[in-house]
Amino acid sequence: MIGLFLAIQLSFAQAHDNKNLTNKGNIITSTGEVLNFNGSSTIVDGTKTNRDINKSIGLAATYFLMNQHGISGYFNYSRTYNKYFSDYSNDYLNRSKILYLGYTYAYVMQPSLTLYAQALMGAGAAKDKNIQRYSGNETIRNYTAFQWGMFLTLGAYVTILNNSLWYLNPTISYNTTRTFWDSRTSIYSNMLIQATVVAALTCNTMYHKSGASASDATFNRYRAGHWFMLATLLNPYINFGSNWNKFSDGSLSSKTNNSGGGINLGIGYYPLDFFAIIFAANLYANTQKGSISTDKWRSTLFFLRAIHHLPMDGWMQNFYALAFLKIGCSSSQYLYDNLSNTETVLQLKSSVSEAENTSKRLNSGIGFGIGYNYPIAEIVSVYGEAK
Repeated sequence: MIGLFLAIQLSFAQAHDNKNLTNKGNIITSTGEVLNFNGSSTIVDGTKTNRDINKSIGLAATYFLMNQHGISGYFNYSRTYNKYFSDYSNDYLNRSKILYLGYTYAYVMQPSLTLYAQALMGAGAAKDKNIQRYSGNETIRNYTAFQWGMFLTLGAYVTILNNSLWYLNPTISYNTTRTFWDSRTSIYSNMLIQATVVAALTCNTMYHKSGASASDATFNRYRAGHWFMLATLLNPYINFGSNWNKFSDGSLSSKTNNSGGGINLGIGYYPLDFFAIIFAANLYANTQKGSISTDKWRSTLFFLRAIHHLPMDGWMQNFYALAFLKIGCSSSQYLYDNLSNTETVLQLKSSVSEAENTSKRLNSGIGFGIGYNYPIAEIVSVYGEAK
């Protein structure tokens, strides 16, 4: 498989007054990828079999109009395209966009602990396009739908190690989305428990506010001995959800329940000037239970990355080249009507073996890319990568 991945990621959540994140005038933006492009092609025996292209944009922010009272918004756009190179195939193009708006209330229990509740309501649209090919003929079907959704969140900001610049942000949230197609209504619901890290930046610490220039900063960001964390340094999560369809005649499709959890880790260190080593790990488990089957997945992936900045002064040193090695293992188990058919996949090298209804596949991966790291404060940067 060959592919391209591009991501622009915010490694912080921002507040203009770090005495308390929920004071008047503060803006808090959530951590995570705000722009994601992922494209790949699968080649079997020298022949391209399919191509997958995924794009997504996610933007979230809360502005506090007065102490502990804020307005919140979240916008999400996704586009998925699956193309198959065959005379008998189905191509799929799925697009969805939805905007949520709502209110956030915070309660300061003590200087080091703030609790908050958030409620968002949203509306949007979804479009599906299906291209069917059969014996040289092509049939195209287009579908459109209206969407509405709701987010409810309870969370906290906990000061880490009595340092007002860093906060732990545990949350528990519930999301439901309904998509109204011509003959059916798709209903999705999910409960998510997770924890992230928040950095609070005052105007004096931000380069474009304080008058300092990020390109002229001499804070030895890329010098030997400097360590840093990615936005995913601490992001454990557990989720429970369901997905089902309600048809116009009142009948219901089989309901699928999902549950799972995982943790992401990412930390880097500069052993030499302009050269860094980054270790990242992703551990994931999920169970999908339907009316007649149960699917279970387990995945463990490790990433070792090396990046090298341009050894130049000023803004040019923010450019870097990267190389990475991916290694890991995953397993899946399928249960049908109390009969078990187990498939185990170990992603270390390409091989397949079968024994007693168990197949194994071993893979490894390496990759290269380029990136740009833009400092917006001494402790925070925004970066984008193509790889």
